[in-house]
Amino acid sequence: MSAEKSYDELKSELLTKRSGRSRGYRSAAKNLLTYAKRSGDANDDQLAEAYFYMGEYCYTTQEYYDSLGFYMQKALTYADRAANFRIMSRIYNILGNDASLRGLLEIGVQYYSLARSSAERVGDAELLSRVNYNLGFEHYRLDDFRTAIEAYRTSAAYIKKVGFENDDAKYIAALLYCEEGLAYLELGNYKAAARAYTELKAFQGRYDYTFSDGEDIFIFNILALSLVRKYGDADDVERLENAMLSQVMDSATYLDCIPEMLNMLERDYRGGHQEFVENMVAKGLPVVEKYGSPYVLAAVYNDMSKMAKVKKLPERRIYYLERYFEAAEAQAVVKKTTFRVYMQMVNAAEDIKRKNIILEKQAKTDILTGIPNRFALNDYLQNAFEKAQEEQVFFGLEIFDIDNFKQYNDTYGHQTGDNCLAQVGELLSELVGEHMYAARYGGDEFVILYEGMEDSAITDFAERLKQRVSTLKVPSTGGKTITGISISQGIRNSVPTEWNRSWDYLYTADNALYSVKRKKKGEICLMHRSNFAGSTIDDSI
Repeated sequence: MSAEKSYDELKSELLTKRSGRSRGYRSAAKNLLTYAKRSGDANDDQLAEAYFYMGEYCYTTQEYYDSLGFYMQKALTYADRAANFRIMSRIYNILGNDASLRGLLEIGVQYYSLARSSAERVGDAELLSRVNYNLGFEHYRLDDFRTAIEAYRTSAAYIKKVGFENDDAKYIAALLYCEEGLAYLELGNYKAAARAYTELKAFQGRYDYTFSDGEDIFIFNILALSLVRKYGDADDVERLENAMLSQVMDSATYLDCIPEMLNMLERDYRGGHQEFVENMVAKGLPVVEKYGSPYVLAAVYNDMSKMAKVKKLPERRIYYLERYFEAAEAQAVVKKTTFRVYMQMVNAAEDIKRKNIILEKQAKTDILTGIPNRFALNDYLQNAFEKAQEEQVFFGLEIFDIDNFKQYNDTYGHQTGDNCLAQVGELLSELVGEHMYAARYGGDEFVILYEGMEDSAITDFAERLKQRVSTLKVPSTGGKTITGISISQGIRNSVPTEWNRSWDYLYTADNALYSVKRKKKGEICLMHRSNFAGSTIDDSI
């Protein structure tokens, strides 16, 4: 390293090497860090940046991966000291990417949320567009499609502020249309998905933009094929099927699209397109087995075992289940390594730990109410749902909210609203018994899961909960005690079919809750299926 070079000159060299991942990338990052550590002119901002680029190198190249936590922790320490929220956001975003790559989705959400709050402190629209996109995709992978769509729309709003002067902005915007369309497909809303596709084509025409990366073309084709199957003709279907079969066989780029692809294959299998699905599996599985991470392999083998079960191929199902458990074991090893990095982050700096990354508690417990939060719910919900599906027993899901909650906040202050939520959480902790699970879903919404319970037992509990809530006495900041609190409750209860998904139950319960809100607050509505015409409400109390 030349002693005459300034920090800015060394940084410029690094960015050149970094952009092309060219030879000398690590040396350039190391030179920048050495200068920042030795120079008397270096400040906390430069040290934060230099450590960040070194950590980014470890992440992007997967070389010296065990040092990732060390470099990012050091970067975070200096960024915190300098109140450099922009670099903090980039640190958390990289850590979110890493967690996502290794299948630690809930931890990924936590890191992306921290990245977003840091970016919001400085109003960095470009960073906010990227972080919200990442958050949306993470929620998509958690089958939380509505939250994914909200994050995608937020990302789109920020990217519009940035403008479309460069290809990066165009790329994010175009990809957002695709991902939003795919999320709508998972919600069964083909019209909204088609609208996203139409808007994407209009955007491409307006800005003369086309996808060039294989991964993005693959995502585009997933959306296009699903819509063409419903609205197009046979020639278009055949053309897109051939394009996807060719790409899945010739390239490993589609591996990053595994969640979208598996969802598409499930839709196609249910829709009677078994031959295409089987061809995709036959051509794509060798690539997955060659290049896929343990997390990707586990997801693929799990779906293959389900298809083999439907086709009554017990030997193939056993084979896929064996491969699934092998991949799951390998994933457990990856998780241990990754958690070691997170523990370095958590334990290294007490001040930062206190303010930003107490991840274990955040990942499992809602601080206000003391009950599990949405991320813990996502974990529990999927396992409980799959168990009910396997054992063919009733599975119930209730969403309830506090009536007129906004009015309490507006009239008596947010502290009163928090007191109310805390009391509801305490009540749930007291009442929820065996074969039940309660969590705060967000805002004033709560979710209760009922495992193996018939309608009568669920409605009895729902009535008891409603009655106990009505007896709550909530202190307000003005000394007044709030009484007469009521809740509206939407429930779905049925035995899951082979092709049901956990979000079916969330979606149905949410619509049942909406039905109560629209007709008469403070009531209970129970549904057995996800068709929301008035005649399908099987039981309304």
